[in-house]
Amino acid sequence: MNHQPFSGTRAPSVLVNRVEEMARIQDAIYKPGSGLRIVLLEGPGGLGKTRMTREVLWRAGHPNERKERGAPPAQQDWSGLGDAIISNLIDFVDLRLHTFDRFLNAIRNALIWNSAADFPRYDAARAYHQRMQAAQADFPTLRDAGQRAEQAFFEDYREIAAKRRVVWVLDTAEQLRFLASQQ
Repeated sequence: MNHQPFSGTRAPSVLVNRVEEMARIQDAIYKPGSGLRIVLLEGPGGLGKTRMTREVLWRAGHPNERKERGAPPAQQDWSGLGDAIISNLIDFVDLRLHTFDRFLNAIRNALIWNSAADFPRYDAARAYHQRMQAAQADFPTLRDAGQRAEQAFFEDYREIAAKRRVVWVLDTAEQLRFLASQQ
């Protein structure tokens, strides 16, 4: 039997029944203070966690979401509320992110849309590491280059975080989808 794949519907353009949740997320991101804050959206698949994270990005002024949806109404626009830099959505289903080098690079890539997030030391050190890999350098050279790239990432990141609140938007599960049966 061959079934056609289920084609999911498009996400609704208006977030429904999430006013309280969005207010708590806004407060967690923009409330003054220097303490670490973790906002966890938890629940079974298909309840809209990824949709809510995309809503946060849209309201916070992320250019990818605004390009797709336009600017939000004034009462939902968070872009002028504070000094937060909010990352792109990083989806942990991508198994390549399970290596530390790829994870750090994903964070860098998710933040650089904002001109306040610049990683010059890391970019140079990672480029050197990649050149050494391409040249098939010996293990100690690769290990040292990788360690220098890690150190450079954290130097650049600390400099950014000293000036701005950095918000990572992480998705730990792939969006709901149905696959065709091959039986």
